[in-house]
Amino acid sequence: GSISGSDINASGDVNVGGDLTIQGQISSSLIPSINDSFDLGSPTNAWKDLYVSGTAYIENVALDNISVNSISLPGNLIVSGTTTLSGSVTIEDNAVVNGNLTVTGSSNLNGNVNVTGDTIFNGDVTITGLTDNRVV
Repeated sequence: GSISGSDINASGDVNVGGDLTIQGQISSSLIPSINDSFDLGSPTNAWKDLYVSGTAYIENVALDNISVNSISLPGNLIVSGTTTLSGSVTIEDNAVVNGNLTVTGSSNLNGNVNVTGDTIFNGDVTITGLTDNRVV
């Protein structure tokens, strides 16, 4: 059967079996009853797009592909696998690359750079501040 009305108020737990269609907007916070226990979507039924205005607090992020117009990272950037950086890249802190790093364009690395794997520079490379026992 169906239930209809202009306002429906329920207290306590409400269980819905089957599909749930929300035609209006959610006008309150959507908070799980137990911390770190429930998923939003699944590997076979994913949400299409996510629109967030404000800060997204995400503990871990796994991405298949990423395209970023502008990014500011206040701490360490750890990259595993093949990474291609094109355009102007400035790193003010530490960068650790495990895999191949290809740099095309202008890059300013103003912190420690640790690279494990092949590094290809298409253009001039200027290294300053080397001390004894450094190999270039």
